Amino acid sequence: LVRLDAREHLVEPDVLLLRAQPRLFLLVDDDPATGDTIAGLIQAWGGAVDQVAQATEAIEAITAKSYDAVMVDNTVDGLNGYELASLLRDNAHARGTTIILATKSRPDQELAQECGADSTIEKPLKFELLLRSLLNSGKCHPTH
Repeated sequence: LVRLDAREHLVEPDVLLLRAQPRLFLLVDDDPATGDTIAGLIQAWGGAVDQVAQATEAIEAITAKSYDAVMVDNTVDGLNGYELASLLRDNAHARGTTIILATKSRPDQELAQECGADSTIEKPLKFELLLRSLLNSGKCHPTH
């Protein structure tokens, strides 16, 4: 387990934008250590995070709350991330929600778009790219 100090990954002034416009994110990852690390960074940047480990939990969560973005790991309880992205995008409650697909291999951008993902991030995550993807997510976009 790699421990990260979230303060080392702050990218100003972008973090100030996230804090000024708090956003709610759903993180779908079946690896608790990875999920906790990513959630900790997003919280340190000023965002709020709900975490789930299974595809069914993700569908339930997106139906119950309005998220600015959903970050989906490429493999979650038998589904690949592209399949889960498609299921989430088909959910009426997910309209206006950005879907970010995190993959361990180079993402297939065309397939990701076909499945409804708005952006992809390759693991291991580059924190500046993650922050920028989150800032460009959801119903309100920062202007700068």
